Amino acid sequence: MLHEMRMKSILNVLPLSLVMVAMSAAGFLFCKVDDDIVGQYVMWGVLGLLGAMGVFFVIRAVAGGYQTRVIKKLKDEGGTALQAAEEDYRRAREVCAGVKAGRTWLFCMRGAFSQIFRLDQIAWAYVHMTEKRRNGFAISKTYRVRVHMLNRTEEEIECKDENMCQVILKYLNDTLAGVFIGYSKELMQLYQSGNDDFMRLRREKEARSGESQAAEEA
Repeated sequence: MLHEMRMKSILNVLPLSLVMVAMSAAGFLFCKVDDDIVGQYVMWGVLGLLGAMGVFFVIRAVAGGYQTRVIKKLKDEGGTALQAAEEDYRRAREVCAGVKAGRTWLFCMRGAFSQIFRLDQIAWAYVHMTEKRRNGFAISKTYRVRVHMLNRTEEEIECKDENMCQVILKYLNDTLAGVFIGYSKELMQLYQSGNDDFMRLRREKEARSGESQAAEEA
């Protein structure tokens, strides 16, 4: 699991790192020396920093630096959580590109950083879209699945488009009886309040799902 995550991180950061190093090298190669010594040193400093950052990203990926949050989560679980997660990963099914689901964990390898989510601790998930505009026109959109956990923490899963978000949300909805799908202000207020109302709604949703499943099997 960790080995495959590390390889995915390397493949994800390598193109950008190569571009940064190439731009740095080209800058030094074609940069002309002029009378503005201060400006020249500033330019060299920027080019050197650009190249160093590109190399740093690759070194960090090779060293497994983008999996530290995964390792910390598993250590916090205690016991043999790492070995159990490795076994869960081997049996996991692919939900979509870069996302796999086992019996216990959801494994995400989108972008440089790897992520894992304990399925029974996912409380709520929905699409979060960010739109960049210029002169009143939308020039780009980024899509993420925002995941809220029962312990009031949240993370986001990078997605290439809205369809990928919907695939992930459908899997969570079909698999987890108590998870809420879709954003609402009322649900956000309950979730952030820290009282028992959110958990009460969760238990009611689980009960309804159990009744529906029993009726289908009858």
